[in-house]
Amino acid sequence: MMKHLKTTFFLREKRKNKNGETPIYVRLNLNGQTKRFASGIYVFANMWDSSLCEVLEKHKCSDDINVSIDVVRHQKNCYLIIIIKLLMIIT
Repeated sequence: MMKHLKTTFFLREKRKNKNGETPIYVRLNLNGQTKRFASGIYVFANMWDSSLCEVLEKHKCSDDINVSIDVVRHQKNCYLIIIIKLLMIIT
């Protein structure tokens, strides 16, 4: 049974792409087990607000990216819970 799910977003600055953009990673913590994976979204580090875990408004796609982050952060969908549980088992 799922007791506690925490979702955090962060940049992995050592994984910059050839354009100098940094990937946004997702960290999931479920009942004390932690898994992290790339979101597939890249931003320049100076466009990231680490305290709010979102892209700054001056980024051209900030609205779209931040909505995507909010969907994952606040997702109550049972499919997400199943996927998270499978990730915890498989890896």
